[in-house]
Amino acid sequence: MAVLRTFVFWIFTALWTVLVLGAGCLASILTLGLLRHRLAAVFGPIYGRPCLWVAGIRYRVQGWEHVAQPAARIITFNHASFLEVLIVAALGIPRFSFLGKKSFAYIPVMGQAWWLLGGRLVDRSNRKRAMASIKKLGADLRRYDQSTFISPEGTRTRDGKLQPFKMGAFHAALDTGAPIVPLVFHGVYEKLRPDDWKLSPGTVHIDIHPAIDTSGWTRQTLREQADALHADYERWLAEGPIRSPSSG
Repeated sequence: MAVLRTFVFWIFTALWTVLVLGAGCLASILTLGLLRHRLAAVFGPIYGRPCLWVAGIRYRVQGWEHVAQPAARIITFNHASFLEVLIVAALGIPRFSFLGKKSFAYIPVMGQAWWLLGGRLVDRSNRKRAMASIKKLGADLRRYDQSTFISPEGTRTRDGKLQPFKMGAFHAALDTGAPIVPLVFHGVYEKLRPDDWKLSPGTVHIDIHPAIDTSGWTRQTLREQADALHADYERWLAEGPIRSPSSG
């Protein structure tokens, strides 16, 4: 049964990606990109929720009030599974986007939708280009009151453990003054591991913590701020999900 569900999930997700994200790309093109920063919240739930239903994945959210309204903010998250993309899409946070690695652009349909629906891609092999992408991201944050998801780890963990944090999210916060809102995924690694194609249906938990004010940050203390948030993530992951879910 698990193998059959997994097979159906991947086939459905591939077809649904072409259909829904393709429609999102078309909508962005037809509106000349003027609505690209609003379309992700429209097409995201249409895309993510059916995929999660087919997968047998339910989600419970605590702290939704911290992202319920449009605002310039950077949402950090621990990166452990492809399921996170579907969950974030399903949540439908107002005016959300992603900062992803450049290689994502080569994924058919999904990579193009990433850009056409307001996402940004960063070339981590070239520091100058990476910083330029972060500055463009900062301009989007201020202009559109946009919530942008950034994984400080940079890539998915292979062993389920939290990886060291890179500095992109923190430079973006420093340059824009936007607050950082930590989002913690609990249980996604066990449901679909990066090096495995098999699904394990069940419930995952998402804790959204209060915003961290970055207005007083300086370049000299930026690494300390990153280390402090890393320590918070380690503690939150060790403690497990907050109970009394507010939505899901």
